[in-house]
Amino acid sequence: MVDLDSDGRLDILSGSYWPGEIWLFRGKGGGAFEKGGAIDDAGGGKLHAGPPWKDKENPEMDSLAAAPFAYDHDGDGDLDLLVGNIRGRVILIRNEGSREKPAFGKSKTPIEAGGAAIEVPGGDAGPTIADWDSDGKPDLIVGAGDGSVFWYRNKGSKTSPAYEKGVALVKGGGYEGLSEAPLEGSTPQGPGMRTKPCVTDFDGDGDQDLLVGDYMSFRKPAPVLTDAQTKRRDELRKERDAAIDKLQGWGNVKKPEDPEVQAVQKKFGEILQELSPLEDGHQPHGFVWLYRRASKAPPGTEF
Repeated sequence: MVDLDSDGRLDILSGSYWPGEIWLFRGKGGGAFEKGGAIDDAGGGKLHAGPPWKDKENPEMDSLAAAPFAYDHDGDGDLDLLVGNIRGRVILIRNEGSREKPAFGKSKTPIEAGGAAIEVPGGDAGPTIADWDSDGKPDLIVGAGDGSVFWYRNKGSKTSPAYEKGVALVKGGGYEGLSEAPLEGSTPQGPGMRTKPCVTDFDGDGDQDLLVGDYMSFRKPAPVLTDAQTKRRDELRKERDAAIDKLQGWGNVKKPEDPEVQAVQKKFGEILQELSPLEDGHQPHGFVWLYRRASKAPPGTEF
């Protein structure tokens, strides 16, 4: 949450997977928010981190899986955007407006570290800013698609950051290295994929800890079904496939806000909810991992 327009009310800033537009839910105060909408860019289109698409069938990878973080990156008094994307890069979108009336989109620059553009393993970069080594200069912390979290130390200044090569705070790759997804009900031993970090003093001991969100998929054992349940499963599969065909057939003919599209999407969700316990397959989960910082540990070896 962030007060993006400096009106004294916290807003919710959110990315999206496809087409990667960046959304704002304006705060109304008292914990209430306005209906969300995609932010307009300076050119009148919808804001995303990549260049214009060639067409709707050929997306720009810098746009997809947008993970935005608002921060005054250049120290000019207004909030800029750092946006992680599916390629694993972090794109700086400078605020060309003001603190009260932000205007984004004219300037989009990949963040570099150690002389090269950041590209975290597994893609799906998730950036945040924190002074990790307590030297008075905000650093860049980025989650990655392979489950790792990297620290990019700022060797520049508050107003002109310059980041060193990344150091892994959380090691990734364990989940992807499994021969098959873990069984539903088992206890994971570490983050899965697409990690998104948050830096905070979780336990109030005066140093900064890491909260790390992730994505995991667990195997569901094949259910034992009655004849009636098997019949219903098959019916639901046909209904599911018909709904998919209908939505795909509409393509760009009907807009997402069309009542007919919304009705089919709602029905599709209901079908999946009823069908899920009747099938084997995979069940998605998201966990939040706490990494408490060990006192007096050198930066990069805290956990």
